[in-house]
Amino acid sequence: MGRTEAGDWVQCGREFSTQEIEEIRETVAWLPGLARGELAATVCEHLDWHTAAGTPKIQACQKLLERLEATGWVELPSIKRQKVPTGKRAGVRLSAIPVNECAVSNKIICKNSRIPDPLDISSRIC
Repeated sequence: MGRTEAGDWVQCGREFSTQEIEEIRETVAWLPGLARGELAATVCEHLDWHTAAGTPKIQACQKLLERLEATGWVELPSIKRQKVPTGKRAGVRLSAIPVNECAVSNKIICKNSRIPDPLDISSRIC
């Protein structure tokens, strides 16, 4: 893989030197387990690449990293898909939690009873 010339890499108005590209490559290789967004934030911090307001230019950095990956200069971590919440909690059923008084659908549950399971039609409400 050959070296780039200064000026070959411009992203969002910033021209990157050969030294900066090498630093980006070293950072990516050094932190292979980071998510892409975290990696971009780290590169922004290392290169002091910020907006006028002082926030890191993470999106511009992500685009630069993707361009570098497309040309074979870096190997980015795979894109991690976010897990879709299922609405289930780990081993906790609300119907098993004792309560003193609780309002459910504008009805009061008997003292010291359990919250009814909404799927159980035999649940008793006073």
